[in-house]
Amino acid sequence: MHHFGHRYAKVEESEQDKVIYHTGVLVEWDHGEYGTIIELGWRHGIGGYRGKSNWIGDKDGKPCSNLCQLLPKECILPFDENFCEIRFIDVPFRNADELSAFFKKYQGQAGRFIDPRIKESAKILVKNRTKPDLCRYVLNRLSSDHSYVLPDFAKKKAGFHCQSFSASFFQFLSKKHADFYTICRIHDRDECSCSHKHKFVNFIIRKKWVFTIREILSQLLTATTKNKSASSGIVKVLSRKWR
Repeated sequence: MHHFGHRYAKVEESEQDKVIYHTGVLVEWDHGEYGTIIELGWRHGIGGYRGKSNWIGDKDGKPCSNLCQLLPKECILPFDENFCEIRFIDVPFRNADELSAFFKKYQGQAGRFIDPRIKESAKILVKNRTKPDLCRYVLNRLSSDHSYVLPDFAKKKAGFHCQSFSASFFQFLSKKHADFYTICRIHDRDECSCSHKHKFVNFIIRKKWVFTIREILSQLLTATTKNKSASSGIVKVLSRKWR
């Protein structure tokens, strides 16, 4: 698994463009047939740009890319900058060397990538690591929060965007520290903290606990109102939830 980043190619970069990196993760598979790019972007970003992904060879194909032709018509709609999606894109480059070669092919202001680099590589150490498993982790993370939020540097408030996701996902899978690019590393560090790792694995369990606690509080409130014990009601709630 490889944690990478790059700036988007532009003929003229502003000062802000020079510190904005898009990041993601390339996953290698033991079958060696292809690799998979996992990245976070704007909701409906692929459909909104009509399949113009940087990770496919015919990005500017006419009338549109093969990826665009494969998308259901329901997926061709304007992107939403306030929400995110996490994409799994199977690609022909299968390892770090082939990813580097792909970067080199499309590098430059007239290409797709500026300053592309693989920041770190590691083995996936989680026990369950098939593609369906990785999809479940990602769905759990999105179930927790699917807003797209840039960091607020003035308030020193963290965000949730491509850099925070890729670093936290890399760290979760490899159990190895993952760093951010540029100034985002200061404000989004808590996304990789231990308190956030549970978002990939047990959102459903946490949700069940939330509803259980809510029902217990409801029983207590009812008991207070009616001036009687709520213990029997609480036992019923717990037995129903966890038997």
